[in-house]
Order: sequence, then C-alpha cells, then structure tokens
Amino acid sequence: MIGLVFLMPETQLRVTYPVTLEELKEALRREKNPKIRERIRIVLHVKSGLSGRKTAKLMGLSRDTVRRWVKRFNEKGFEGLKDRPRKGGEPKIDHKKIVEVLETSPREFGYKIEMWTAKVLRVHLIKTFGVEYHPNYIYQLVKNLGYSLIKPRPESVKKPSEEERKAFKKR
Repeated sequence: MIGLVFLMPETQLRVTYPVTLEELKEALRREKNPKIRERIRIVLHVKSGLSGRKTAKLMGLSRDTVRRWVKRFNEKGFEGLKDRPRKGGEPKIDHKKIVEVLETSPREFGYKIEMWTAKVLRVHLIKTFGVEYHPNYIYQLVKNLGYSLIKPRPESVKKPSEEERKAFKKR
C-alpha cells in the first residue's frame, strides 16, 4: 500500500502595517541596533514578496522567528521590533545597604585596611548579610553603584633626590 502525504499549503505571510518599501529601507539605513536591523530586514523581505520560508532560509532563521517579527510589526509598527523590557532577578541585598558599607571605612568594621578590596568586601557581605556573590561580580556591583575598588598606588619609600633626578635625565 502506498502512503499518502498531504502537504498543507503555506499561508502567505504578509505585512499589513501601512509602510512602504522606501520607508523600510530608510529605517534600515538609520537604525544602529543590529538586532532591530535584522528584524527590519525580515519585514523588508516579506514586504518585497518573499515567503516566510524563503525569508527564513535567506536569513538563517526559523520560520517561527520570521512569523513572530512580522506579526509584531503588523501589530505595533517599528515599535514592535524593539526588545520588550525584561525583569531581572531581585537583588540579594538592598543596594542602599551596600552603599552604606562602601561609604564606611573598613576600619570601623574591625578590618585592618584603609580601603575596601573585593575580597574583604565579599567576606564582609557574607558575614553581615549572609549573602555570597561571585568574586568577579563584586567589581561589577561596586561599579554599577558608582564606586570603585581601585586602590591608590603606594609611593616609593625611597624618593630620588633632586640631584639624582637631574643625573638620570642627562643619561
């Protein structure tokens, strides 16, 4: 017995949002964000008459991706091509508490150092708040809060005299 294969015809993907090819090309030319540029290209190809399947193949994307961006463009125009806001995880510690720690000398907490280092700050956050951050993230966290863990370089104990500096320059 011969098996029958039924092929469902692909429904034609269309751009229904009122936009011209020229407007799409102009938007593509002006756009700096590479993700949005790719999405404009998707819409441009479909608006030019390419099927969703051919557009997906041409751009190295899935047909679902092509359908999704055309659908979002049809619903909201160019706004629909932007990334939606995403919610990140809640901070482990209220950032105000970390700022309070950074604005206080480590000596006041019993540490025998003048300035915060990533290691000491990490240990302090674990002891005080019971929260552990990856050592590399400490730098990023502190920077995002507008602070720095960079220590000033110590000055040389033995500074050259004026005569030594002049003699060095003559060489």
